[in-house]
Amino acid sequence: MDQPKYRIVFDGALTGEYDQATTCQKLAKLFRLDEKRARALFSGRESVIKANLSKEMAMTYLIRMAEAGCESCVEEMFDSDTPEFEEKRADFERRQRYRRQPRAGAIVPDRRLELRRSYDIRQFRDVVNRGSSMPLPYQSYAPLDDTQ
Repeated sequence: MDQPKYRIVFDGALTGEYDQATTCQKLAKLFRLDEKRARALFSGRESVIKANLSKEMAMTYLIRMAEAGCESCVEEMFDSDTPEFEEKRADFERRQRYRRQPRAGAIVPDRRLELRRSYDIRQFRDVVNRGSSMPLPYQSYAPLDDTQ
């Protein structure tokens, strides 16, 4: 199994050891940034400083940032391919609850009264051609046209 990856997140908070200008210079020197980018990190929004780090490297960066006067945190990165939860339906469960109901007053035909499969149609014709009494399952079907 792969080892978990970590990232360093900084939101502009200071430890109080240095003022913001000095901390900005130290942070720029630590990560080889220009002054403009280093000042943008102190905007108050969370910024990911480094990502895909091992635990040891993440702790090293965390210590170095604390020495520079920045208060940051280490977060574990989760694999984006795996969902946080797994939705599993039972085999017999259908998506009936998400279907809309027919609008009020609509005439909805009963699909059970239609012969749709060729096997059903052949079996129905055999019963009719034999001339025997109609079995109960077929009594509700409408007679077939031979023009099909």
